[in-house]
Amino acid sequence: MTFSADGTGHRSINYNSWHVNLTAEDYSSDSNKTEKVTHFLGIQPSLDGSSAESLKDYDTILKTVVDLFNRSPFGKQMGNLLHVIDILIELVGMHSDHCSKEKKDFAGMKAKKTAAIHQTLGEKEILDKSTEELLPHFLEANDQMIKNAGGKAKWNSLSEDERSEQKATMVEQLVIKLGKEAFELLSDDEKCIMKLFIWAGCGCHKDLNTVRGGYAAVAQWWLENNVEPPRLLANRDNAAIIDGVASEDDVETAAQAQAFEKTSHGAIKAAQLAGAIFNNKFDKKGHHDTFQWWWAAHVGMEFTFPDTSNNQFQSYCEASAVLLLHLQHFIEFLEYIREKKQTSQFSHMEENLWNALHCTATLTEFAVLALYGQAVSHPYMCEIRSASEKRSICLILDHCTKKCIFTYNILLEIPHF
Repeated sequence: MTFSADGTGHRSINYNSWHVNLTAEDYSSDSNKTEKVTHFLGIQPSLDGSSAESLKDYDTILKTVVDLFNRSPFGKQMGNLLHVIDILIELVGMHSDHCSKEKKDFAGMKAKKTAAIHQTLGEKEILDKSTEELLPHFLEANDQMIKNAGGKAKWNSLSEDERSEQKATMVEQLVIKLGKEAFELLSDDEKCIMKLFIWAGCGCHKDLNTVRGGYAAVAQWWLENNVEPPRLLANRDNAAIIDGVASEDDVETAAQAQAFEKTSHGAIKAAQLAGAIFNNKFDKKGHHDTFQWWWAAHVGMEFTFPDTSNNQFQSYCEASAVLLLHLQHFIEFLEYIREKKQTSQFSHMEENLWNALHCTATLTEFAVLALYGQAVSHPYMCEIRSASEKRSICLILDHCTKKCIFTYNILLEIPHF
């Protein structure tokens, strides 16, 4: 089985969600067929968003499952009690996003599985070996326990409860020690099977990372090839500072240099502005209903701008595609908004978007993001989210590679390239 998990926060409270993916018996048929199933393990609040709390939550969930099974009629019919380590041994992987906390959870669960393997093998050694074979191990562990306590005199001064606690710890450590020795005696194939534990990252995040990395290379291309980059889209405060640089002869101040450094430009920034204007995550900001009404009346179809105002996968590629495909309509809508105002002037954000939609370099970046979305992101996401058991990552990459070659050939035909 494998676990998958993710967390989020709501009103300063952390929540974690878990699923288990396993091969289970198919109860719908009389045969002994099995099927791959995914079961929900619940959503629970946690003390904080740390990995330590997540591992504690895993312990709570597994103990709940074990207790429920052991008390059930089916569990009693089986005759054997289920233990948490039985589940951990069957766990062969985890699926999560790429944040460091989830990767730390994976490392923690891997350590729990390793400890479960050593404990199981150690218990088996104790059951299989004779008293004569085990006696030297117990004597050695007992001598080490007394030594750790501070010697014979110190050991004798301990209370009965303290001695019992020390003996329990000694037995636990001895079981682990015997388990590690038994594990080392296994063949390489047996070791590989027992310790198998794989982390699988979120495919959506992989696509997100390729877009981010690719766009960073696009942004760098303008500088490396000495080509005029997309127009700066400064916020209101930085725009006032940058406007002070009137010519190449002016001496740039520290404030102006900082304003230039913090000012964004290009397709991603323009798509963010468009999302804030046409589909803002806050209902009291942006043009929302006005935009949708105008679009239906002038373009003849219902349309909601891609949700770049929130965190959503592929939204920048989709926004770039629609901005480029319906460029003239977006320009006409901005003109409509400007004429409606008493001052007949854009707001600063609207003026930035207007400038971006009239910038050849920005439109070129729109084309790159749009073509990449169509050629790679969309087919890749369709494949990884499909339920086909025949899906192969090699086939996915081969398909995307062919699409990339086709897209590259198209880009070569664009005059700007």
